[in-house]
Amino acid sequence: MKITGIQCKKIKFEHASPLPGIPAAFNATYGTIDEVVNVFVKVTTDDGTYGVGEAMNFSIKAPARRHLRPKETADTVVDVIDHILAPRLIGDDPLDVDKVHSKMESWLSGHRSAKAAMGTAVYDILGKFCKMPMYKCLGGAYRTEFPGLGGVPLGKPEDMARTALTWIENGWVGFQMKVGGLSPDPEMDLRRMKAVRDAVGSKPIILADFNQAYRPDAAIRLLRRAENYEIYAEQPTLAYDFDGMAKIAKSVNVPVVADESVSYGQPIRSVIQLIKEGGAYAIKLKSMPLGGPHMQRRIIDLAKEYELPIITDADGPVSRVTDTELAHATATLNDDLFFPTLVGQTSMLLSPDVLKSGGLTAIKGRIRVPEGPGLGLEIADSVFNN
Repeated sequence: MKITGIQCKKIKFEHASPLPGIPAAFNATYGTIDEVVNVFVKVTTDDGTYGVGEAMNFSIKAPARRHLRPKETADTVVDVIDHILAPRLIGDDPLDVDKVHSKMESWLSGHRSAKAAMGTAVYDILGKFCKMPMYKCLGGAYRTEFPGLGGVPLGKPEDMARTALTWIENGWVGFQMKVGGLSPDPEMDLRRMKAVRDAVGSKPIILADFNQAYRPDAAIRLLRRAENYEIYAEQPTLAYDFDGMAKIAKSVNVPVVADESVSYGQPIRSVIQLIKEGGAYAIKLKSMPLGGPHMQRRIIDLAKEYELPIITDADGPVSRVTDTELAHATATLNDDLFFPTLVGQTSMLLSPDVLKSGGLTAIKGRIRVPEGPGLGLEIADSVFNN
């Protein structure tokens, strides 16, 4: 089998409300998401098999904080795929997935969204060739249905409490709530966490996502006061401050989750450093910041050695193409690693749906992985034919 063509298509999305009563806009530490233009990639082969992938790209209404993750745009994704990756990969065998990823790394540093789209498409082809779901290509499933977490955007405490309660009333087992903001206010964040916990009761999972908002000492002071709210604290300090993450984790009775620290620098080395220094109870596993399923597979194998829980997450507004890829990765997590996922609700934030059939389903907080070959989905004809 040989790759004969690689096609890119930019699609602009509108914001959508994931559930009645939940706002369509999404606010976080890095600002309010404005325009979402994602790139879809189609890799075709000489026997007619094709695979698809997606690169997420969004803009915000205000300048982002300096220390947040590197930014790719739809134009940079298309440019590097069309002019750097495609000319080197056409003619190669897509079933040699490790070789394909090694070749992408050798020709292009960074640009992980572009690589994630290409990598997802290659694994989609592999699954179709083998006539089995993608999760079997990644090691096999421990579960193909699992509970999901909703998402609560940054806002007033009372508004966040209403949104959180809506997710729980619709069957989700918990949610990620944004805290911090462009001008972090510890007192306001405490009010937000208290209002949300009071609204939903003691059982739901609360993943408080700080998006690196606080310096370590400030994060420690805040989290000590928040211990009674029974939260998980996601990335409370700067991505590159591994010492600070460890200091926080060892100073508070709140489980610390590493997100941006995982994708900072070289992900495998970052995870090893977090493990060695005790900087995380759990880690986030995403697609774009890591470069797709190839790196996900390596991180999952490493996490298994240390029984390090993994929370799968799309990292922003994506379609059901990426959410489905992440659902396949979630299926491979054993009981030591499994944590309710943020996959499923993310694609509910965008309109229109780009799938013609298949893909993951998210019904009353239960995420189900498709059983079809590869990703188990068919993308709408209009995506690549217009």
